[in-house]
Amino acid sequence: MFSALLGKMEGKGLAVTAVSFNAAISGYCNEGELNVAFHFVDEMVRKGIEPSTTTYNLLVLALFMEGRDVEANALIKDMG
Repeated sequence: MFSALLGKMEGKGLAVTAVSFNAAISGYCNEGELNVAFHFVDEMVRKGIEPSTTTYNLLVLALFMEGRDVEANALIKDMG
């Protein structure tokens, strides 16, 4: 799982950034694994990394693609 890779990166002193998380989020969104994608967003926030516009774009698009329009629109509103 990608979280193991992120752990290895951190263990070697490499910076885990929003770009790293977005790569994972993108992959899980593309596979329809939105629960896992949202888990990575929670992990980003827990580590003090602010989700980027790209992060939200990935999630909103995936929600719309799965027909979850209400959730997508709610996320857009939350983005402010």
